[in-house]
Amino acid sequence: MIELNPHVVESYINRGITYSKKHQFDKAIADHNTVIQLQPNHISGFVNRGFTFAIKGDFDNAIADFTRAIQLNPLCQELYYNRGKVYSNQNNIDMSLADFNTAIQLNPDDAIAYYSRAKVWMNKKEWTKARSDLTAADDKGIDIAAIFSNEYRSIEKLEKQFGVKLPDDIAAMLAQQEHETQSEPKEMNLFADLGNIDHRSSKETLRNLTRQKSQTQSQSMPLRPPQSASGIEQPIYTQ
Repeated sequence: MIELNPHVVESYINRGITYSKKHQFDKAIADHNTVIQLQPNHISGFVNRGFTFAIKGDFDNAIADFTRAIQLNPLCQELYYNRGKVYSNQNNIDMSLADFNTAIQLNPDDAIAYYSRAKVWMNKKEWTKARSDLTAADDKGIDIAAIFSNEYRSIEKLEKQFGVKLPDDIAAMLAQQEHETQSEPKEMNLFADLGNIDHRSSKETLRNLTRQKSQTQSQSMPLRPPQSASGIEQPIYTQ
C-alpha cells in the first residue's frame, strides 16, 4: 500500500506498529518519523514513537514525544500517566509524581494511577500518603497484591530498588496471599521488556475516545484503541 500511495499516513502508522510488535524498533521509529513529517501535528506519530523509544530504554526521547503529545492534547489522562511511568524508570520521582497527580485529577477513578503514585510515595518514604493511595487503588477494584507480585515478586526486591524498609502494614497490603498471586490476571503491559511501564485496556481507551469526541470536537483521547486502520489488533493510538 505504501508503494502505491506513499502519502497515506495510516499505512506508516500500521506498519510502524507491526514493526514494534516484532521488536524491529529502528524500522518502527522510521515509520513514526514519516508520520510526523507528513503531518507534524498528528498525535499518533508522537505517541507511538514515544512508546517505541521507551521500550528501547531511550527515556529522554520518550519523554520528549509524550510531552509533545500532551501539548497537542493537554486533557488526555493516559498521556500523563504513561509519561509518569517513563519518569519512574528514570528514577525522576518528582516529575513522576507530578504526572500521576495530573492523571488522577483528570480521572479520579483510575485505580492503577493510585497504585503507581503509591509507589512514588514509598520511594519518598511518605508512608501515610502511600497507605492512602494503596487503599484507594484497592477500593477502586484492582488487586494490588497480584499486581505487586507480578511486578516485583517480593517485598525485598522493592525495598532494595527503592532503598527503603516498608512499614509492616504496607508490606502486608502488598504481600497479601503473595504465593497465590502469580496466576492472577495482571494489567496489560505493553512494556514487558521494561517491566515497569503499565498500560490499560485498548478497548477502554477507544471507548474514552468515542465518548470525548461526542462531547467536544476540539479534543481527542489518544492511546490504546483496539485496532489499527488495517484491522490489525494493536493497543497503540492510530487516529
